Amino acid sequence: MSTRSFSFSNDNPLSTEAVLVNASSSRYEEDWPSIPHTHAFTELFYVSRGNGEFLIENQRFSIARDDLVIINPHILHTETSQSAAPLSYYTVGVDGISFSFRDQKEFQIFNCRKINTDLLFYFHSLFSGIR
Repeated sequence: MSTRSFSFSNDNPLSTEAVLVNASSSRYEEDWPSIPHTHAFTELFYVSRGNGEFLIENQRFSIARDDLVIINPHILHTETSQSAAPLSYYTVGVDGISFSFRDQKEFQIFNCRKINTDLLFYFHSLFSGIR
């Protein structure tokens, strides 16, 4: 797996503002196990290429290019890639926020194909700016 990962520390741990905790850019290369895990922060997961599945709380969802997955804190999840169309994706961890969705789930998967150029631009810009 090819991964670029950045971690950030919060100098003011008592702050009530949202804090960027980490950011990573990954590409599946048939060398990582998909292990269900949780985070103490909200994770945004954006698929830039490929196809696969996202396992959230024992439910499987198909994911593909330009899908945005938002997972609130403490929700069990992992991703799996299809070998024929390996996943490439960005993840961003943000502490201090969580989302309320209309269906009251603790996650949401958005198909963003119509606004993909904007989202891809912003995720790419984030990584270009923190090199």
